Amino acid sequence: MNSELRLAVFSPNQKAWNGECVFATAPQFDSSLKKNVAFIKKIRSGIGRDNQESLLQGIKSLSLEKYMNELLSTLSEALTRVSKGSDVPGVVNVVSALHQRFSTSFTPYLMLYFAHFVAPINESKLSEKDKTDHFSKMKNMVRLLMEFSLCGLFTNVEAMPSDQLPRYMSSIKAKDCLMIVLCLREVLRGNSDGTQSLELATQFLKRFSEYITGPNEFLEEKSRVLLQKLMFKYADYTVNTTEDLYRKFSAKKSRAETKALKTGKVEEGTEDEIGELKLVVEKFQAFCELAADILGTRKPELVEYETKKLESGTKVEIVTNSATKPDSLWGSDDMTKFYEEFPDLSTLIPKSIMTDEEDDESKGTRMSELLLRLDDALTAKDVDEVALDYWKWGLNNKSSQNRMFVHLSRSKEMFKFRNYARFLKINQKYIPELIEKIIEQQDKNLRFQIHNNAMTEKVIYFFGEMVNFKLIPVYVLFHKVRLLILNIDVSHNIDILSMLFDTCGRRLLYDDEYREHTEELIRLLSNLKSTRKFKMVDSQAVKLFLLSLYPTSVKRVAVVDIRTDEEKFMEFLVRRGLTSSNYRTILAVLKRMDLTEKINVKQIEHIFSTPEDVNYSLIPEFAKVLQQLGTLDNLGHLRVHVIDNLFESITVGLENNDYRQNRVRLAQVRYLTELFNLKMLKANLLLSTLYRIVCFGHQNYYPTKGEMCLNDPAESYFRVRLVCELLNHLRFDRKMGKGVRNELALFYLFFDYYLWTKVQPLPMEITGKLEEMWQSMEVDGEKFRRSESYCEAIERLKAAMKAKGVEEAAEEAVEGADEEEEEEEVEEEDDDEDRRFDKGIADTESESESETEEDDDEEEEEEEEEEEEEEAEAEREDDVDNESENDETNSELTYEEKEEERFNEDLDRELGRLRLEAMASIKNSSLGTSGAARVAGVPQESLSNPTSILSKANGSTTSKTSSFTFVSRAGKKIEARGLQLPEDAKFTRNYTEQTDKAKREKEAIKSIVLICLIDTMSTLNVLRYVALGTGVLYGFVHVQSLKKNGKKQVEKYQFEQKQKLVEEAKNQWNLQHPVKSEGSVKLDLDRKDLDWAAVVDQAIKTLDSAKA
Repeated sequence: MNSELRLAVFSPNQKAWNGECVFATAPQFDSSLKKNVAFIKKIRSGIGRDNQESLLQGIKSLSLEKYMNELLSTLSEALTRVSKGSDVPGVVNVVSALHQRFSTSFTPYLMLYFAHFVAPINESKLSEKDKTDHFSKMKNMVRLLMEFSLCGLFTNVEAMPSDQLPRYMSSIKAKDCLMIVLCLREVLRGNSDGTQSLELATQFLKRFSEYITGPNEFLEEKSRVLLQKLMFKYADYTVNTTEDLYRKFSAKKSRAETKALKTGKVEEGTEDEIGELKLVVEKFQAFCELAADILGTRKPELVEYETKKLESGTKVEIVTNSATKPDSLWGSDDMTKFYEEFPDLSTLIPKSIMTDEEDDESKGTRMSELLLRLDDALTAKDVDEVALDYWKWGLNNKSSQNRMFVHLSRSKEMFKFRNYARFLKINQKYIPELIEKIIEQQDKNLRFQIHNNAMTEKVIYFFGEMVNFKLIPVYVLFHKVRLLILNIDVSHNIDILSMLFDTCGRRLLYDDEYREHTEELIRLLSNLKSTRKFKMVDSQAVKLFLLSLYPTSVKRVAVVDIRTDEEKFMEFLVRRGLTSSNYRTILAVLKRMDLTEKINVKQIEHIFSTPEDVNYSLIPEFAKVLQQLGTLDNLGHLRVHVIDNLFESITVGLENNDYRQNRVRLAQVRYLTELFNLKMLKANLLLSTLYRIVCFGHQNYYPTKGEMCLNDPAESYFRVRLVCELLNHLRFDRKMGKGVRNELALFYLFFDYYLWTKVQPLPMEITGKLEEMWQSMEVDGEKFRRSESYCEAIERLKAAMKAKGVEEAAEEAVEGADEEEEEEEVEEEDDDEDRRFDKGIADTESESESETEEDDDEEEEEEEEEEEEEEAEAEREDDVDNESENDETNSELTYEEKEEERFNEDLDRELGRLRLEAMASIKNSSLGTSGAARVAGVPQESLSNPTSILSKANGSTTSKTSSFTFVSRAGKKIEARGLQLPEDAKFTRNYTEQTDKAKREKEAIKSIVLICLIDTMSTLNVLRYVALGTGVLYGFVHVQSLKKNGKKQVEKYQFEQKQKLVEEAKNQWNLQHPVKSEGSVKLDLDRKDLDWAAVVDQAIKTLDSAKA
């Protein structure tokens, strides 16, 4: 109904509400029963365009007042059946005529009927037919309700009787709003599932949007604004509902797909539920788009929600160099046309032909000809012609389909299967039964091969070609792929999977429909490879399969070498050009490099800090080159930095304990030994390194039997190899001081004890290394003898440490006596005799110090003599830089060398103190429970009485006179003579009182400590006996279990595994450090016409060619 018709009746209807008589009637009304009843029957039959004039004429001539109730009920019932748009103007005219004639006696009650009709009802009591009928009437009533409101027929709620209003209207305080606002609100929220109200709202917006969105003459502004707000609110509700429904739809669809992928079939009824939910979502989405266009509301974020869902979930992407989608999925235009472009039979074949034909014997010959042509087809056009002739010749019948099924199933030539698959794809819409039958057969055959030790290539190939044409359902395809991956350890399954991907891998990897599922299953296979234990053959097959899917890129990132030519040349010269015969030539070349450049100095330091990059057999020559370079003025600090880096590398190796670095660690230890042999390293640093190698990582820095140490397990013998490597290459012809030899002898005993903390018996390889090492060791002029048991090793170590403790106690006593005599000298300056004795004591102290210094001086002199001899020999052998080396040998120490010596002395002093503290703690832990015995094998009285130690040292006994030794020194000559002082002398008396006082204080402290120690040890004894009993019981059970399980077999297996690891490490070392050829180019450096730039360029070219 257009606006002109509405405007024509709007003004008369408004006047009628105001009480004006605007309807022209007959001069006299007809009150006959027959005509009035006939008029009511006519209204009951329906109001429309056809009977509009007769109804208007009846309203003008008939009285109708006595029949008002019948008229209202009949008219209301007739209005619910008005569904055609062409009947609406007639209905408006008829109802307007009744309103203009009867006014308030008619229209409020008609409004009241509409208000009660749209009120919510209990739909549970209605049948489906009644629900449908009620909804169709509701649509008609809502439309007429808005039409009557626009025409001025229906006004606000106040026009209706207040006592008969429905509940949803009676509770509203604002009675001045239009009736349509309240009725429409009740209709929109009254539907249970929301789909019916959605349809009503859609029709309402389409018909009356222009009267809601902008001001107009038919609706009051207040009512229009209320209607607009109501539609805005409903649109927002619809958007939210759409997003929720879409989430449910996506979740249900995803669960159904996942379940189908796992089971290989779609659950019955699931597709119907998903389809119904999809229709509901589409309806809501359509209304949201309509509301967005008309009202400007927001649209549901369905696409954005999917993106957020993917981003918020945990998703692992397979990133490879060549996994990007190619420009063409099939590689060529012909292949693309074959697999992607198909003719549309509906446009080529008449519909009358595309029906099932009756069986005819004459068609059998044509079917045979058709199948032969299909087998011989070479291009896509040939297959298309076969498909067209299949329909043109009328071969589509049950017999033909059965014959084709048998032919496709029995074919053995695999190149024909892609023609079959294209033929089926072209006819996919017209022969679905045949395609389903073939899919079912292929699924059954492939399932049998997966679970059994069987493999038929033609089944796999045909299945893959059908996947290329998207004939196989997704859930069937990926169910088979998933089964193959989960049962990958079954024989032939990896071969089936590889062949399947060879056939249809491009479709699976790069097609959007399959790519996500394929990547998920490939991740599953990668996880199984890392978590499940496969056979070696299966593991390699899986690795090759993954590599075939995502091969490494041929293009490599160009590595830019920013090093200078000098750096490259030095690296090539030392690491690749060094041999046992040309190291002097290399040394001469390095000396002629520009060593004023810091970058060259750093490169030299880096080269000589990495001995693992040099051939293992050339490490001695490598160290010799370092020794000679360290004498240069510009490289005075080189030795310090290299040794510091070497110590750091050894410590890092002990921390990481990576078996892949075993060869590197062996090279570092060998390099350290060679540096010591060349007198570039002091003995105390070597000893500290030995102790660090053995003790690092152990509790309290002390290995014990049965201790759990992650860095040095009891079954690991690599540290033993490191120590053997170090000591076997140690040159014992180097002259060592007495203290160093004693320390080394003590380490032999400690290392012997350490060996007994390892799992016994030792492997044969380690035993051989140890035997070689024992042969080169001497202790007190005799070959070193290894302990027979763990207890013997402890006792020998204790005895050695106790003996060392006696010597240290004697030295401490002498130092204490010297200090007291110095104090006496300060107090008795006027006593000549005492001063003379004080001078003697002072000389004694200096003499005792000079004795130790003399020993060290002698050692240093001997070492210097050896160094001079070696340097002289090197000077004689080196023809290149004879004069320069002679000058460098006689040069004074630089400032850096002096600082280095001072640093080494401090380091030696600290290491000595740490070793003494460690041995003292071990010595104290060996005290008995009685608490009254000895410390480190020395009587307690001797340790607390320095006089007794001095008297024993001088071979005299205490009497009325006390014996002292007077020591004097003149240059390197030392003289000593004995002195007897009377006991009543002041010096002797003071000295005796001080020693007695110290003795009493030590005895008091000792008694307190022993009391506490006795209490502690008594408790410890109980615990020890309990632990001993538990240990014996555990040991017995453990021995029995080892016997039952075959201890010898376990040890033999461990030995073979370790041998295998050692051989692999050796092979890796040989591969990384090949033996250099002896035929290196020798340079005549004495030639005056030597072109040095040409030599460097030639070396760089050699380096580049070697790398290439």
